[in-house]
Amino acid sequence: MLPHPAVRDTPLTGAITPSPDQGQAGAQAIEDACALGLLFENVEPADIGARLKLYEKVRMGRASAVQIFSRFGQDQADRVKQEVEKIDGWKGAVPANQGEFHDWNFAWDVYRECQRVLDEDKDVERGTRKEANGI
Repeated sequence: MLPHPAVRDTPLTGAITPSPDQGQAGAQAIEDACALGLLFENVEPADIGARLKLYEKVRMGRASAVQIFSRFGQDQADRVKQEVEKIDGWKGAVPANQGEFHDWNFAWDVYRECQRVLDEDKDVERGTRKEANGI
């Protein structure tokens, strides 16, 4: 059986790719697994497509940033910043030194981020978000 069409183009496949400069491949695989487990807990078959979109929302920016951080290395902060700021939806400061990269790599909470997007998605379904109400 082929995977759901939306699975074919997700950052999950990037988690198995080595991350040579930062050694984050294993960490990214764990984050992917946690996100999938949290987002797909008790999901109905009809909701799989919507949940895959939430998964992408949670993981794409972070997985892309890790790949950029690894490609350029911590000693090329200007190039890192230039590339990371191109990521759709990027928020926050771009790490510029070893301490900031360390904090960025280890401070992110996949559980909290999944909970945030699930809560936000429920708000949209109920029509309580400002955007949904046209406010």
